[in-house]
Amino acid sequence: MTENTYGNFTVINRKSIDISGVESLDSFDEYSINLSVKDSVLTVEGENLSITTLDLERGKVLAEGKINGIYYSDSKAPSGNGMFSKIFGKNR
Repeated sequence: MTENTYGNFTVINRKSIDISGVESLDSFDEYSINLSVKDSVLTVEGENLSITTLDLERGKVLAEGKINGIYYSDSKAPSGNGMFSKIFGKNR
C-alpha cells in the first residue's frame, strides 16, 4: 500500500486532529504545530495544543486542543533569495 505524503488530516469537533503524510516535526508549542509534508509545511494553529502521538516512521501525528486553523505553505524559499546569497552576491 502506498502512503500519501501530502499531509492529509481529519479534524474532530475542533478538539483533535489526525494528520498523515508527515515527514518531520519542525516546531510546536501550545499555539501552533509546524510539520513538514511533501513540498510543504503544514501549520496547525489553536489553543492548548498538545501532541498525543508522534510516529514519524508511519508519518502520523495526533494532536489535541482547540483547533483554530490549518494552513499549507511552501517549505523552501526561492533559490538565490536567501541571506547567504545576498551576503556573498550569488543572486547578481
